[in-house]
Amino acid sequence: MLFHGGKYTAHPPRPSASSVSRSTINRRILTPKDHAHPYTGRLIVITLRPGLISSFFSIRSMRWLGKYSYGIYVLHLILFAYLEEPIRSLIELHLTPNKGAVVFLTGLLIFLLSLTAADLSFNLYEKRFLRLKRFFDYRRAASTPPFIEPA
Repeated sequence: MLFHGGKYTAHPPRPSASSVSRSTINRRILTPKDHAHPYTGRLIVITLRPGLISSFFSIRSMRWLGKYSYGIYVLHLILFAYLEEPIRSLIELHLTPNKGAVVFLTGLLIFLLSLTAADLSFNLYEKRFLRLKRFFDYRRAASTPPFIEPA
């Protein structure tokens, strides 16, 4: 229940047609800006330029992490959802009752398991599908008009 105007209601009040401006409507239309942080482009440009930041991302371990980042992204939440409670219980029982240490060690273990699972997923599953890319031509034919979104 929401409290609005001195009473409880199930839904927030809807604005009247006169109070909705054109800019309000335009702000609700999703644009690419809505999905990217304003500094994303700058960060990409800085990363591609030779220098300290590009050197950091060229380190072998960072390239390895980038290679498996999709697997980490997909698998970490699944592993955390299923393993957090049992791992936390085992650490509390056998290692330390300190809650800070338990949280840190649980996170560290799940992170390491995520890295391992992402590595296995890439090498046993994804790599085979990536090899199929050679059978597809990704270049646009010169005679093909660009896609025009219907109005």
